[in-house]
Amino acid sequence: MNIFKVLANGDGSINEPNVSAFLGYLLDPYQDHGLRYMFLKNFLNVVDKDTFKFGEYEYKVYLEQAFKDDYKTGKQKEIVDIIICCYSQNTSKGKEKKFIENSIEKSEIKHVFLIENKINSNPTRDQIKNQFENFTKSIVELDIKCNSIYSIYITPDDDKMRKEFIESTQNTKSRHLFWKYKNENEPDNDDMISLLKEVLRSEENFESDPINEYLKYTIKSFIQFIDCGFKSESADKIDRKNDGSYTEYHKKLNAEFAIFEKLEHLKIELERKDDLKQYNLVVENSRPKDPALIINLQDLSIHLWAGFTSRQNVGIVISVNKSNKDSKLKLEQIATKANLTIKKPNTKEPYLRIPHFPNKIEIHNCQMIYEQVLLALDFISKNS
Repeated sequence: MNIFKVLANGDGSINEPNVSAFLGYLLDPYQDHGLRYMFLKNFLNVVDKDTFKFGEYEYKVYLEQAFKDDYKTGKQKEIVDIIICCYSQNTSKGKEKKFIENSIEKSEIKHVFLIENKINSNPTRDQIKNQFENFTKSIVELDIKCNSIYSIYITPDDDKMRKEFIESTQNTKSRHLFWKYKNENEPDNDDMISLLKEVLRSEENFESDPINEYLKYTIKSFIQFIDCGFKSESADKIDRKNDGSYTEYHKKLNAEFAIFEKLEHLKIELERKDDLKQYNLVVENSRPKDPALIINLQDLSIHLWAGFTSRQNVGIVISVNKSNKDSKLKLEQIATKANLTIKKPNTKEPYLRIPHFPNKIEIHNCQMIYEQVLLALDFISKNS
């Protein structure tokens, strides 16, 4: 399960402010993620590879900050998704430290990074230009000194977004970053997916402190969410079905776990059992998503489905026999007598789950699978 894709289903509760909040969380070295400065440093080094000296500053991250075109009376305001402020490192000690920290924060900022995030290819005309202008006016009116202001635009890699960035950028210190490059051969390889993967790679190679499992899972889910274009789980599945990538995913999964070889081995083992020699056993390999071993009876089928993600288990259900036109009626009669509900009743492949049967059985456990098949045969006999 990918929590980002799931929350984006329906009307979608994952939007740009949500994505900005999560990105800001990872960038903030004082949050509880345990990354400290690692992601922030990698991010800022991509923004300014040549002149920015990361170790010279202390940092503060802000979300959803608004700036008016006239600080006192202006009505036109621009909201900046994420702001990173850099202050001089404080080397003072003792009782004077707090006063100096507050004074510096209120009167002098060394660098500011204004980050505008877009997850869709829908540019807002002149937005980053207006953000830069309004922020500049605001700090002048508040008498806050700032050495440099960076404008950062994070968007999908799209011609419309590239054009908007070029046309609306007045700030010389500006950088257009992409969530994911369309062209995987981009020379710098500094898109947001690459930066997130670098966090995981550094931890795996013992180049950083250990990351807790929940955060690693969340970052991996976020990477997948970016990779599918910030689509919901349902929308992503539809796209993958249409473009063939969904099928390719299952083909790779089947090959990785050698599922058809395992089902063929299971078929041979079951065919050796005297109780099953009268039945026709077939390995279903025409649909990559649904590998299965089917035991065809006269009226019905016992379906040993192996489509679990790990491809290490099978589940047993009673389904229709496609070669028997009366099979569905037989399944309905058994369901009525056993007081069970047919699953997927309006499809070509309705089926019944047998009460108290295990949901998953290890595919290598031929003996247990055989015993469950016998119980399924007994269940069909008693309810026919």
